[in-house]
Amino acid sequence: MLNNLKVALIHEFLITWGGSDLVVQKFSEIFPDAPIFTALYDTKTMQKHFTDRRIVTSFLQRIPFAVRSHRLMMPFFPIAFESFDLNEYDLVLSSHHMAAKGVITLPSTCHICFCHTPMRYAWDFYHKFLTENPPALRFPLRLLFHYLRAWDTATASRVDYFIANSKNIANRIWKYYRRESDIIHSPVETARFRISETKDDFYLVVSRLVSYKRIDLAVEAFNRLGRRLVVVGSGPELKKLKKMARKNVEFT
Repeated sequence: MLNNLKVALIHEFLITWGGSDLVVQKFSEIFPDAPIFTALYDTKTMQKHFTDRRIVTSFLQRIPFAVRSHRLMMPFFPIAFESFDLNEYDLVLSSHHMAAKGVITLPSTCHICFCHTPMRYAWDFYHKFLTENPPALRFPLRLLFHYLRAWDTATASRVDYFIANSKNIANRIWKYYRRESDIIHSPVETARFRISETKDDFYLVVSRLVSYKRIDLAVEAFNRLGRRLVVVGSGPELKKLKKMARKNVEFT
């Protein structure tokens, strides 16, 4: 029956490889003929993960430096996703953590949203995000996120069925959208890992180094403990974390 449906996949952006991108890759394996609609696409980084897939980008792709500075494009994401014409599709499957669920579909189209989280910066990380910005920016940011919260709440009604990637996210979906959701855990590439025959004496963090991952808490804890911590990853928090870390904390 699914083979007879015309399917579209929606994803926030294809810029850095992470857990949500793996989810979309698995969706694409289930629906190999489905185009992937996304706000921004970095071909250098992501093309190898989506070989022979049709990627449809928004008008933001034509803005110079938008891919490199995708976080600054956040105010325009609602317009970007609403600009996609999905009238020809029977099933829309969105991968959402910011604005992807906001696409507009026909009444006859089934929209299923796999929600990684409601928009973090607008909801549970809102006050922390404000304090991380200079005082002069805080009032404009309050206005922006007031608008984004209203839009995010309103567009929850455009989704027919919500899927949460965990019980924690299911609770957030209920809190902010007042919508029930089914839980399907994200895929894990277990074949990439094995149990080592030897054991070294250190602790390990593997993550994108962005503020909401709170790697600073791990670094501060090991600063106090004096135990060896190895941090694997990159991101805008790298310089800050290196500056606060003591010699027992390594970055690679």
